[in-house]
Amino acid sequence: MEGSAGQKAPELKKKGLVKEALHSPGDIFVIKVGTSSLVRPEQQTLNLTNLARISETVKLLKSEGHHVIIVTSGAVGVGCQRLGLTTRPSLLAKKQALAAVGQVHLMKFYEDFFAALGL
Repeated sequence: MEGSAGQKAPELKKKGLVKEALHSPGDIFVIKVGTSSLVRPEQQTLNLTNLARISETVKLLKSEGHHVIIVTSGAVGVGCQRLGLTTRPSLLAKKQALAAVGQVHLMKFYEDFFAALGL
């Protein structure tokens, strides 16, 4: 690896956070976060540990000069949590309503975690 871009690559690869070595500052990383990574299914609660790990990964990548895009699921799961539901509905209209409720809260969690890391 050359330059500062590759200095963190082994650490990220070891943690399973990236599949390929980092190449150069300015690379764009797209992080897809699925519902199962954000919501504990048995309690329908947000997995704050995983959210912290995601935030730390973003900080690490940005500190190396990379651009990061997060594509996140989880709005329906967070909506279930906020409204006290223990099971996900099957009707599309109910899922859409839960997503509307959950999206605002999910973005607030991301915002708070990023702010705590100075992002």
